[in-house]
Parts: sequence; C-alpha cells; structure tokens
Amino acid sequence: MSQMQNYYSPAPPVSSRRPGSVTALSIIGIIIGAIGTLGLFGIISLLVDGDVVRWMRTKHPIFYWYSIGSGIVGGGAAIGLLIASIRSLKLAPSARSSMIWIATIMLAVQVVGLIALPIAPKQSDLLPPGYVISPHAVKAQSFISIFMALAMICYMMFVIIVFRSAAVVAAFNSMPVEAAPITGPYAPPGQSGYYQQQPPFNPPPPPPA
Repeated sequence: MSQMQNYYSPAPPVSSRRPGSVTALSIIGIIIGAIGTLGLFGIISLLVDGDVVRWMRTKHPIFYWYSIGSGIVGGGAAIGLLIASIRSLKLAPSARSSMIWIATIMLAVQVVGLIALPIAPKQSDLLPPGYVISPHAVKAQSFISIFMALAMICYMMFVIIVFRSAAVVAAFNSMPVEAAPITGPYAPPGQSGYYQQQPPFNPPPPPPA
C-alpha cells in the first residue's frame, strides 16, 4: 500500500489565537506610540532660538540638554512601540521581544524622569524676567506630569510581565507555516487559498499472514 498524500486543514485566523491581554496592550501601545511620535515635534521648540530657549540654555544648561536627550530617546522608543504594537496584533514572532525591550527602555526613561523631578528647576525659574506663569498652572502641570509618568510605568511593567508569560510565548510561537495552495485531486472541493500543512498519514502495516 502506497503512502497517502498529505492532509491539509485551513489555518486558524490570528485573532482566534491572540490572547486578549496582547490585544489590549497592543492597542494601548499604538495610542501611546502615536502620541509619543507626535511629541517629537516638541523638541523643535527647544532648538528654535528665542528668549525662553536662550534663558534655559544659559541658566540651566544641564536641564536644557537633558530635556532634548530624553525627548529624542523617548520619541525613538515611541516609534518603536508603535511599530511593535502593530506587529504584535499580527503575532509576528519578533514583535514579542521587541515589545519587551522597548518597554524596558521606556520604563527606564520614566523612572529617571521621576527621580530627576525633585532636583529639576522650578517652572518659574525656566522663564526669563518679565514672563509670568500662574501658580495654579504650575501645580496642574506637575500633577499631570507625575500622573502620566506613573501610568506609563504601570503600562510598561504590564507589557514586560504579560509578554514574558507562557501563554503569550506559546501564542507567538504558534504562527502557522504558510504552505502552497492546494491543487490537484486532493484539494478540498470549492476551497482555495493557503492552508497549514499537516504531517503525512502513514497507514499501519498489514497484520502478518
């Protein structure tokens, strides 16, 4: 008896194999990445020569260059998070490790920012003489900055923990292998497209006579 042809079955959709935690964290990552990417334009304001920029560069040079450096690192990580989150929705194999590395970098940036917050110059000290800012606006800005930093830290920690879990690792490692479309007498009638190849069927040997 000759060996039978390989059997094929339709590959399950990605959404049915993607854990809900991956979907939620990836969608949030797309939103954060998009906002962070747009935030790169804020660095331009620190490079345009003006009264405030000249004052910061002269009176607080360390804080000035720290703001530019952290903005570039954070913006680059935001672009990476945006790309990795989109690829995570597709369960791309390398997207899982990318999410973990990017989350680690952004977590470090946020922690350093919180540590540097108490020693950073006051908002009023960053403005040259003649500029007035409302004390209520300063308090509101400080509260929002701390709240956003803590929220980002929580999100990044969730990403690192979830994307290292066994269930998520198994989901990313179970991407179906794309096979050639089935043709010939063994193709399912009325069906076309790509199917996951299954191991060949080996019939048991005949009983001894």
